[in-house]
Amino acid sequence: MVMLDEQPGPPQSGERPRPALAITPPPAPVDDSYRLLFERAPVPMWVVDADALRFLAVNGAVSAKYGYDRDELLGFGVADVCPAEVVDELTGPPGASRGDGRPIPWRHRTKAGVLLDGEAITVRFRFAGRPARLILAADGADRRKAAAALRERDELLRSIVAAIPCGVFWKDRASVYQGCNDQVARDLGLGVPGEVVGRSDYELLADPDEADASRSADRQVLDTGRPVLNREEVRTRPEGRSATLLTSRVPLKGADGTAGVLGVYLDITDRKRLEDQLRQAAKMEAVGRLAGGIAHDFNNLLTVIRGNAELLRGEIPSEAARMVDEVRQAADRAARLVRQLLTFSRPHAANPKVVDLNRVVGELAGIIRRLLGAAVEVEVGPAPYPVPVLADRGQLEQVVMNLAVNARDAMPGGGRLRLTTARAGAVARLSVADTGTGMPDEVKARIFDPFFTTKGPDKGTGLGLAVVHGIVKQAGGAIAVESTPGRGTTFHIDLPWSDRPAVATATVPVSLTSRTPPGGAGRSVLLVEDEDGIRTLARLTLTGRGYVVTEAADGAAALAALASGTAFDLVVTDLTMPGVGGREVAAKAAADRPGVKVVYMSGYVPDEAVLADPPGAAFLHKPFTPAELARAADDALAGRPPG
Repeated sequence: MVMLDEQPGPPQSGERPRPALAITPPPAPVDDSYRLLFERAPVPMWVVDADALRFLAVNGAVSAKYGYDRDELLGFGVADVCPAEVVDELTGPPGASRGDGRPIPWRHRTKAGVLLDGEAITVRFRFAGRPARLILAADGADRRKAAAALRERDELLRSIVAAIPCGVFWKDRASVYQGCNDQVARDLGLGVPGEVVGRSDYELLADPDEADASRSADRQVLDTGRPVLNREEVRTRPEGRSATLLTSRVPLKGADGTAGVLGVYLDITDRKRLEDQLRQAAKMEAVGRLAGGIAHDFNNLLTVIRGNAELLRGEIPSEAARMVDEVRQAADRAARLVRQLLTFSRPHAANPKVVDLNRVVGELAGIIRRLLGAAVEVEVGPAPYPVPVLADRGQLEQVVMNLAVNARDAMPGGGRLRLTTARAGAVARLSVADTGTGMPDEVKARIFDPFFTTKGPDKGTGLGLAVVHGIVKQAGGAIAVESTPGRGTTFHIDLPWSDRPAVATATVPVSLTSRTPPGGAGRSVLLVEDEDGIRTLARLTLTGRGYVVTEAADGAAALAALASGTAFDLVVTDLTMPGVGGREVAAKAAADRPGVKVVYMSGYVPDEAVLADPPGAAFLHKPFTPAELARAADDALAGRPPG
């Protein structure tokens, strides 16, 4: 057995002499037992002199592993079989060595000269009355495996945190960041997470109110010890964009027991925008249903007003004609307003015709001046030649009006709006320029996005420019914008140039006593309309042109008229009626007499599929004038393409 042998040192100054401490050697059987454990231990063990580092005892496992005889090793020192760094680990004053009771690198040369790496644990003790060290070879494989597993787990955790498509951060009790993933660093405009660590929200966020809100949420978690989940927080990004974060925070205990906050957030800015769009779309759908509910009746009323004014215009003395013209023009403006409302609120098929851009802009100038007010000067610069384009006039008017309203909002203190037309190569160009506030590039890049607006709540839907963009694209054109903050904005709208002349839109008065159209006399017409005023107007117009008219107040009456056996040359029918609709009437008429001509009437522009049944059916949009009804009937019976 290796025995500890303590001898008292000399008494210190002022200290009474201490009696010698004698350790009674254990009985021989116990000593032999411990010596046997030392010799038979499967782990290499050395006893070395603490000062000279010479081997005093070795067990059999040392000889077996390194190839030396016991007597050979007892004649060596540590420096004879180990490199210098091992010697350095074992030297120094008590407590200075890193090896006491802890693993140290242990590199030992075999008898064959091979240097084996390993680990060892050393313990200071007294051997045969002298200071010594007991050195035990330690199997470092498990520890290395555990360390490797820990490193692997740490790396996996870092990879997971880095790959999470959310911001992840953790802070101490003072709300100072102790770590985060790359997403947090990017959102703060920094390069790596290390630039975030050690800083607070007051140092990282531009808005102090946002920093206050973040710290308040941290304190709530720290003070209550409970999570704060799914809290919406607003953050101003470094580029100035506002973002909405859905943030959750939970208490976090560190390795030393100190409390902190672990947080995770998801940027829901786009989701919030989509939710707002969905709500806006729901409101627009409601507006569409409302508009659809009144548009049919409103267009019926306008048809009666416009039509009777048209007929009256041809029957009264010339001195009263001006007042009738005012009635007609007011009805025309009302009809355009209905078309614009329907275009805003629901899909609206275009009715393209060749129109002169000069005339469209010129006729709108007065309305635009009244709409924009005296603070905005409106200038019109038409080209000195016609500018024909193939487009829906109502939609063109809406484009101009939307751009004018947009310009007014950009000039809250007044300014100048200039509308010009010109030919630019193979296209006709309409330019709308204002002297307003202008736009930065990031706003200019999104102005045509549906529901995007820079106006405050309840001041804009974000649909105006989106509708403009859609109309221009539908017409085969292009739109571009030039804008400089503080210097105004110019929209350029290019539409395909038309080689055909513009369709004249002047209304020709129809006299009740003028019956001159060719081909009308003796032709039979089934007139189906549930609105009495429109049916009367249409009957007067058609009979005045020589047609023989049979009236039906609804779809059921029209089917009864068809069942009577009368062979009609033309069916003029409203599309939308209670019970039996216009398509059913037309289908019955075509079945009874193949080749019968059909003219549909409606306040809505139907899909092309409606006009294909029966083939060649014409469409007359309400409100219409007597001249337009007469022309539609004449064209249908003459086999001319429907307008």
